Amino acid sequence: MSQFVSSIAADDSDGLSLDFSLGLYASNSLVLTRHADDALPVDERGIMMTSDDDDPNERLLSVMWGKTSVVLLSSHKEYVLDVSHVGAGELAAARAMLVRMNHDAVVTVEE
Repeated sequence: MSQFVSSIAADDSDGLSLDFSLGLYASNSLVLTRHADDALPVDERGIMMTSDDDDPNERLLSVMWGKTSVVLLSSHKEYVLDVSHVGAGELAAARAMLVRMNHDAVVTVEE
């Protein structure tokens, strides 16, 4: 079952992040973050995922980016996100941020 995404915010002010607002009224969120890895312990490197109800140490493993959905596979579970109502500009900015976050190909990305 997919989760409705109302918006996606890309931010690079404190590391790199993508915030998927979930639900019609953005009642929950799923956030992908990437910080400068060199100073971090090995188990904290890569793209981390946090959501309102899950483990804060979840690591992103792969992304399948489609026209109307995005599938995120983490170290704990799979998220199927319905992005069919997100604007083209937001989607393009989110994809560009994902490319920046995955500069070292730590995550498998399919389109």
